Amino acid sequence: MSGLQAIMGFLAPPPFVFEENYSGYEFRWKNLAFRPAMFVKEGLILCIVALLLVAYYLGKSMNQRRAKAWWKIFHDQYSPQFKAMSPLPSQPLISNGPATYLHYLTGRRNLLSLHMALNLLPRHNFIQLIQDLVFSVIDPVSQSAEDEIVLDFTLGENGKGQLGEGPGVWAAVDKSGVLTSIRKQRWDVVSICATFTKAAEYPTLPNTHMVLTETADSSDFILKASNIGLIEALKDPRTAKWFKSLVITDQPSKRPSKGPVAEGAKSRHLILTLRLPAESQMQEATPWIQIALNLVDMMAKNSVKPETTRKLKKVRADVDQELAREYQREVQEETGETEEEKRAAKRRAEEKRRALLSPEEQRRLEEKERKKAQKKVQGRTTRR
Repeated sequence: MSGLQAIMGFLAPPPFVFEENYSGYEFRWKNLAFRPAMFVKEGLILCIVALLLVAYYLGKSMNQRRAKAWWKIFHDQYSPQFKAMSPLPSQPLISNGPATYLHYLTGRRNLLSLHMALNLLPRHNFIQLIQDLVFSVIDPVSQSAEDEIVLDFTLGENGKGQLGEGPGVWAAVDKSGVLTSIRKQRWDVVSICATFTKAAEYPTLPNTHMVLTETADSSDFILKASNIGLIEALKDPRTAKWFKSLVITDQPSKRPSKGPVAEGAKSRHLILTLRLPAESQMQEATPWIQIALNLVDMMAKNSVKPETTRKLKKVRADVDQELAREYQREVQEETGETEEEKRAAKRRAEEKRRALLSPEEQRRLEEKERKKAQKKVQGRTTRR
């Protein structure tokens, strides 16, 4: 009991000391008195909490206003091309937190769906905002603190739409910071290990941008197509400054960890990433959406050369084999069984099965195996 009393005495707050000679400001009502000078620490804590709440509300309101401004411009220009908005037609712009807003559209020719995500700065959390700004100054190449829009156009999925390799994996990327970050974020466009794409300079593109492509024919197929507007937009300073990357791919963004992707689970996407302009300049970024739609329609009508398709298929077959071998090695390491051990276990199981057979069944099985071996020998002799 004494031990419990000692613990309770340790946890109990110190006794209140009432000051008879208090000379500070006080609020008194009958027998009650409030002396602010005795609650300085508590007052500071309340001020900090109030400051955090005000900053959260202002930051959330600012992000909400920017998201709604973009949505209004996008909705007026491009929503008529789609038949349905989901999941909530009455609330098309869904908030996934104070800094992320989502939108979904479907029902357009040559396109299964469009997922739009607005990834905004954490203005509601000024501590994280300051941290992001500091890191962007320290490492501006791989870290950028800015609002962005990601538009994921699903061309084919689950056996529907534009399936197959198409032009393969192809990307146009802004060199200033975006090139490094996209190599870290996407397995399919990593050019360091040359899994799919290789970096290339294209003469018609400005030197501020780079192409990542599997074959030269893929770049010609996309950049030499008429009535797309991609090159013109990259050369126009008003629209080019909002462009970050455009990726066309039939591969997942993350390296598959359990072997190659199943045939029925493969899909094709066009992913456009833009910087979100200020409200007064948002119209300058909207041409990129039409360019993406032009590319979607162009790829649905035209196909790459047959020899290019054969090259792309070979690359994918090689990658799938490597992924299968890598997954098999991981499984063997986890189970501790090698191929030789598996064959030995199979032989032991076969011997055990034979031991359970009757003598007559064993004789018939041996006769069957003897005839099978004779046929193999005769077949080899005939071929010679």
